[in-house]
Amino acid sequence: MQEYTQEQINQAESRGIEISTDVKEQLFEYANLIGEKEKVRALVRNLADAVSQADSEGVEDLLDDARMDIQELPDPTIGKLELRDYGYMEEDMVPLRKEAALDYHRMGSKIYRLGSAGSKGEYASKEMIQAHDGLFGMESQMWERIKDNNLDYAEENLGAFQEPMSVIEQEEALKLYDAGADIYLITNFSSPMYVTERMEIERGPEHYQMSMTELERFRNLEWEMQKYPQIQSLKEAKSVV
Repeated sequence: MQEYTQEQINQAESRGIEISTDVKEQLFEYANLIGEKEKVRALVRNLADAVSQADSEGVEDLLDDARMDIQELPDPTIGKLELRDYGYMEEDMVPLRKEAALDYHRMGSKIYRLGSAGSKGEYASKEMIQAHDGLFGMESQMWERIKDNNLDYAEENLGAFQEPMSVIEQEEALKLYDAGADIYLITNFSSPMYVTERMEIERGPEHYQMSMTELERFRNLEWEMQKYPQIQSLKEAKSVV
């Protein structure tokens, strides 16, 4: 990508357009992180036009837009080009370094350990992330949802969900999930993000949320279970008590 970017700059300068060293450095950074030839070509062309017209404000606006593109990456320290150089060639992941991977994991996102031979394992727990020395990925589709902050719950009847939520720890979340409770991830989304499988809790963050009313119902069940020592689980208690 560096070579391609230099070619685009050379073409512009062959027309007598002088691009400053500072602008070139920002172009190379943009190319490395965004990693898309079409976007790089368009940025060089637009910058060259602005420079040729002595439009310094236009140049700065274009560079500001480029910086915004970089800041919109889930981890602005790494882009698609480095991910490809690492050996992961698929387009289904956006790359993360360990620090960002841990941050997104804490916020409820599924994080994957990526192999330098192009492999992708199951989504990782906090401990699995800490033990991995390579790069990580988040599904591109999930990243788009995070950016839009508007998860599509077309298949979930969550439109009427207005109840206040209680925060619970991972161990209790597992116990209540096994008993049939609806458990939700703690995210920045405007709608609650429903846990769909046990592994999401097993490998997920330390805290979850659920309906305050439902939590109170399950805790009342636990109290009632004391009267029936033969009942061994909350799931069983739901159908008996």
